[in-house]
Amino acid sequence: METTIVSTSLVPITDALTGFQKGSWIVTSYLLTYAGFLIILAKLSDIFGGKPLILFAIVDFTVFSAALSPLDLSHSFSSFSPCRANFRSLLIIEIASRQRIMNALFGGAVFIPAVINLPQKFQVVNDLSAFDAGWRLLALMLCTSSASAASGFLIQKLKLPPFYIFFVAAILQTVGVALMSTLPTSQPAFPSEQYAYQVILGLGVGFSLSSVIIAAPTVVEPKDMAVFMGALAQFRILGGSVGLAVCINVLNDKIKTASFLSPDLLDGILESAQIIKTLPPNVQEALRRIYAAGYNEEMQVLTAFSGSAVLATLLMWERKPRRMT
Repeated sequence: METTIVSTSLVPITDALTGFQKGSWIVTSYLLTYAGFLIILAKLSDIFGGKPLILFAIVDFTVFSAALSPLDLSHSFSSFSPCRANFRSLLIIEIASRQRIMNALFGGAVFIPAVINLPQKFQVVNDLSAFDAGWRLLALMLCTSSASAASGFLIQKLKLPPFYIFFVAAILQTVGVALMSTLPTSQPAFPSEQYAYQVILGLGVGFSLSSVIIAAPTVVEPKDMAVFMGALAQFRILGGSVGLAVCINVLNDKIKTASFLSPDLLDGILESAQIIKTLPPNVQEALRRIYAAGYNEEMQVLTAFSGSAVLATLLMWERKPRRMT
């Protein structure tokens, strides 16, 4: 939930603080901190119980969210501190479920950058407001939640082997982001086919997110379940951080190819995308095409990550695929 809130509001926030070029690092710093503490808190929940840890997390989130609100954007970029996971947790991951961890890693590298970058694209390329960009992302988010519920029914009620869900999910993700990379760059209006591509991607992400968690008992003992769940989430967030960092660099490099802009104007646009609206119409159109091409290249990068998820899924193949008992 917090990721979609931040992603839709990121453009106006970074424009107001003149930091559009570095905006995605706000999300990356948050994700890295999130990933660093997941396994540790999961293990602490085994020791002290889930309720105290949940209360601590709520208080911590509330206090530091309030504390960060008056800070300058430049401080927010460095507001994370790395944390090491314990050795035993990593040993469990290595022995029990390397392929599932890889699947979570590559899956996160697709989903999180998509959720962050799509609303930005809608605002910069299609000139939509943050609100309009947010509700146009509903096709992706609703299909993600629906597919998550459906995967639970298929695995637990119909006893379908999770491997087949993993494989279909990886294929759908790959097809979805690959199709998004083909969207026209010369069309200022929001393309209607974008909804269909979001549906495909959302179904793939939804099947992947929940099925990996639901199928955990097939590879992990109950005493290690909390740590394993934390590890899955940690590697998914880590993959998202890597994917997001790659995508923002791809976009920035593409923007810098706008040779028709003066160096000062280019620097200004990298600081605030709102400057685009002050330019002559023909320059606006040319610049939005460059942004659109940059976002398409981001989707090509995500296609490569998603293709890696397909290969990671194939490593889970067994002659007699495991089922939930």
